[in-house]
Amino acid sequence: MTGTRSATPADPAAVSTTAAQGCLHHQFEQQAKRRPDAIAVSCGSKQFTYAELDQKANQLANRLVAAGISPDTTVGLCLDRSIDLVAGLLGILKAGGVYVPLDPSYPPDRLAHILDQAAPQIIVTRQTLHNALPATSANFIDIETIDDAATTSPKVAVKPDHLCYLIFTSGSTGLPKGVMVTHHNVARLFTTISQ
Repeated sequence: MTGTRSATPADPAAVSTTAAQGCLHHQFEQQAKRRPDAIAVSCGSKQFTYAELDQKANQLANRLVAAGISPDTTVGLCLDRSIDLVAGLLGILKAGGVYVPLDPSYPPDRLAHILDQAAPQIIVTRQTLHNALPATSANFIDIETIDDAATTSPKVAVKPDHLCYLIFTSGSTGLPKGVMVTHHNVARLFTTISQ
């Protein structure tokens, strides 16, 4: 994704190396229990503590589960870089969904190709970005309208071999191609780079 500001973890060393076989959002939940009041993510003047980020992600996850999202179901995420982008990603993973990044700055042709290939059932976005997306049969959830959803973690049986995200190549040799990555792959990568 492009932009002048980035949402960055406040404590990158906090990634657990003992959970290499687990799911990414489970590792986050462990950290949220250990340090609920610590800053988890900041972007500009906005920030979430681990507890606040966990709560926002749970609200989205519960809304997604209620809408029929289950493990290995693709969910688009179209947000500018922000603390809500991080909450959106975690919420998709907690629901068992497969995160499909849809950068609003992408050219319309690229977004249309990704939507056609990934076929997300739902796209998480903001009302202000809805019109930036090409026509799609996906339903939309506005991240700014989920505050009434439950804040407890949904009971979804997400396993390390379930898909975590679907990212598309640049398409420099033709059309962008989707690359499917499991939770295990991400956990193994984090373990390797933290050693």
